[in-house]
Amino acid sequence: MFFKPLLASLFIGLPHLANAQEMRIPIDQAPRAVEQLLAQGHARAALEIAVAAQKVSPNNPNFLIALARTQLALGNFDAAIAAGTAAWGYAPNDQIRFVAADTVAAAHFKAGNFSRSQFWLRRAREFAPNQALANRIAKNFGTVRAANPWSTSFRIGAAPSSNINNGSANATASPFGFPGEFTLNGEARALSGYQISASLNTSYRLSQSATASTFFTAGADAQTYTLSSAAQEQAPDASGADYATSNASVGLRHTRIFKDGWEPTNFTFKTGKTWSAGKQNTTYTEASLSQAFVINPQNTLVTWFNTRRRNSLSDQPVVDSYNLAASLRQTYANKDSFAFGVTLSRSKSDMPDSDYSAVKLSGNYYVAKPIAGMRFGFGLDAEQRKFDASIYNPGPREDRSATARLSVEFSQVEFYGFRSVMNIEATRNLSTVDLFDRDYSSIGFDLRSSF
Repeated sequence: MFFKPLLASLFIGLPHLANAQEMRIPIDQAPRAVEQLLAQGHARAALEIAVAAQKVSPNNPNFLIALARTQLALGNFDAAIAAGTAAWGYAPNDQIRFVAADTVAAAHFKAGNFSRSQFWLRRAREFAPNQALANRIAKNFGTVRAANPWSTSFRIGAAPSSNINNGSANATASPFGFPGEFTLNGEARALSGYQISASLNTSYRLSQSATASTFFTAGADAQTYTLSSAAQEQAPDASGADYATSNASVGLRHTRIFKDGWEPTNFTFKTGKTWSAGKQNTTYTEASLSQAFVINPQNTLVTWFNTRRRNSLSDQPVVDSYNLAASLRQTYANKDSFAFGVTLSRSKSDMPDSDYSAVKLSGNYYVAKPIAGMRFGFGLDAEQRKFDASIYNPGPREDRSATARLSVEFSQVEFYGFRSVMNIEATRNLSTVDLFDRDYSSIGFDLRSSF
């Protein structure tokens, strides 16, 4: 710690020390003396020095940190938090900010304020003077996260999109089997613009044992849009809010280890509502089961089953969907990883265009070592959907789609433990019913925790 020496001394009686009744300590040496006494287990004597120094210079951040550390050692957590927070406010440089934030985080952890401890650890990480201390903060964050019954994540993003309304890629279509082609109006064709999105997910651990944990979960997300000038010209009566969607849900998640050596089995159940253009349009219930199998240190197989029932608030029929997936992940010696997955889906409904079976293949490759300060991830999906019928065309319908993804994490740019990630995605859907030909492309930025 660095501080401005003061031309003064402290005369302090220290009855807690066996061989000393009184000590003369230059005031600028008070923090050092406190650290030495704390290291020797003399917390009461350290407190007397810290209190006396802080009385002489109430706003000196070094003296406030010394006071916070002694209160922490004595178990006076509220006093430690108050002194450390004050030191943060008066800190003249990053080094003192780091020590103050680290001290306050430790006091909150000891007091059982786990979420606030995580907040102060992120502050400490931001001002860590070297990588070793930054790594130590990340390790401490993991300890606090494991102890915290609450877990919360959020996301805010803005991204340009070539198709905010799920419109057709074609200007004309031949629906209902009629001969010839009909020109699609502006709102039926793809509209470009910008997506503004936000999501919040939280969970609270209700119970925990050596082999099982149960959590209450809640989440919400929303997307709204603004139209580009070209889209506004194409569809003068449309607005981005017409295509806004939102979702809110609550549920339970249960994790259990059924056998020694097995990976945890995860059960989830949730129920929620969706809104479109500001109006509630569906309710749904969903349940899923997942299980991972470690084949060897380099290979893991993950299986997943999901079922969902969607009820429309209008006169549209119920939609029941079932998904069964398996993914094999392989980690290489250089820490790169590749995952290949297969998903089988079945959607059942009295609406022909919501009744289909599907097969999707996916591959994802993650590059662990940064290249020029960036970590890259690549993904590719291919899906086939088969419909027995369509209200827009006689006979069956078949869709084939492909999606390519690129993510770039900027590993050398970090803000309070978060790193920026650029996501680029492009999708092409080709259908035997040309109304459902779709093109999508988007580019956006997310924040991802680095620990």
